[in-house]
Amino acid sequence: MPKVVIKNLKHKEFTFENSQHTILQGLQAAGQDFMFACGGKGRCTTCRVRVLEGAELLSELTAAEYKFATQGRLQPDERLTCQAQIITNHTTQHLVLYVPKPCQLPHLEYNE
Repeated sequence: MPKVVIKNLKHKEFTFENSQHTILQGLQAAGQDFMFACGGKGRCTTCRVRVLEGAELLSELTAAEYKFATQGRLQPDERLTCQAQIITNHTTQHLVLYVPKPCQLPHLEYNE
């Protein structure tokens, strides 16, 4: 499985064991606390991340992501961690993510 790096969380690295998981489910399985106000149902954008590298590793936009993108609430380089899944049949070996300020949890220490 490719490595997932959260750049502004001190370059913390994760390897997901289950390729059927969304990014959010993989982070939770690895013990990483992450914001998701709607319970991971794709109804808000609090779990969004900017994809800095490895966008080709991700599944196509879901209907929820497409809706937010057309409303201007999800930028072209952003994905919802509760919706996006990692596709494992690519040669790219890492996915680099950045958590925007409005989506950062107050008890975690982020670096910019």
